[in-house]
Parts: sequence; structure tokens; C-alpha cells
Amino acid sequence: VQVRNKTSNSFEIKADNYTKSLSGVTDVDYIVMEAGDWVIIDGGSGTRIVAGTVADVSSVEGSIPGYDDGALVDFDPDFGSVPGALTTVSTANGSKWVATVIDDGTAAGEITAASMYVALGIGLDTDTVRVPENIDYIAFEESVGTNNGVLFDAFNTGNVVTESETESTISFNQTFSSAPGVIVVQNNGTNG
Repeated sequence: VQVRNKTSNSFEIKADNYTKSLSGVTDVDYIVMEAGDWVIIDGGSGTRIVAGTVADVSSVEGSIPGYDDGALVDFDPDFGSVPGALTTVSTANGSKWVATVIDDGTAAGEITAASMYVALGIGLDTDTVRVPENIDYIAFEESVGTNNGVLFDAFNTGNVVTESETESTISFNQTFSSAPGVIVVQNNGTNG
């Protein structure tokens, strides 16, 4: 999914893949937040969330081109533990498919409490040339809580999700009264 043309009250979005083979329509869950370093009410001491944009990311990562560190996002101050993170390409400067990759700046690492690196992901595409794009991110402290009576569960699964024909089951850290309306996930490492 790629976002572009952000305004104060809307954005454009498209679903795509590197073979340009998608057709039809789909539902997309999303979250929108002002840039900054925030503490949201959670029924306890608060949950820290850092949101921002890394402009003009030109680093490309995929199976074919090898590994490039990416652009550094420094969490200042550091999180108390490894945060969860969500990212998306937020411009459409080029015509070729791109996604996002986040890690710790090494080929097999995950983000850390101090920082993460973001790059343009190209998957298995053998064409490694891309124009720079902006990447929006939200990094959040692992937490469970309520905000204005609404439950939320924000966690990092750790190394338990596998690439196989069998899905990995992730249990919530609290019980919702029904299936949550929005679940957003992000692969935050490249070691699998």
C-alpha cells in the first residue's frame, strides 16, 4: 500500500505489488497521527508514541540488490525497550512498486530501543533503480490500555512469526468484547 498527496483532511492511497498484478478493490485499515513525540492516556502511566517522516529515502533493500543500511531514525530519548513500529511509503515520486523495510542497520537485525533504519523495499524485483520517496513512521512503546474507554494492545511479537504455509497465531494481551475493527502489522526485521 502506498500513500500520496497528504493534506490536512485527506490522503490518496493505492494497493500494489511489484508485478502490478493486483485487480479489484480491497479494505485498508489505517491510522493517522500528527508528527511528534507523544504520551497517550492508557489508564496507567501513559504510552509513548513517536511519529514522523523520513524525507527522500533512496536506500533500496531486496533479495536481489543485497543490503543497504537505510536512513537512520534516532529515538531521542531512547525507548525503555524495543518499540513496535509501523511504516508506509508516503509519496509516489516514482512509477515503480516500492514498500518499506525497517531494521537495525544490519542485514539480519531488528529495530532497537535507540533507533531504526528505514529503506525502500523492492522484494524480488530485479530492477533495483528507484527514485527517492518519503517514509512515514509511528514507533510505539509496548503497552496495553484504554484511551477514552477504547481498548488498545500495542506489542512486538518477537521472533515467533514464520514464513510458512501455516499462519502464526498471535494472542492479544487483553480480551476485547469482539474482534477489533482495526489491526495493523509491520514486519520489523529482516532475519526471517
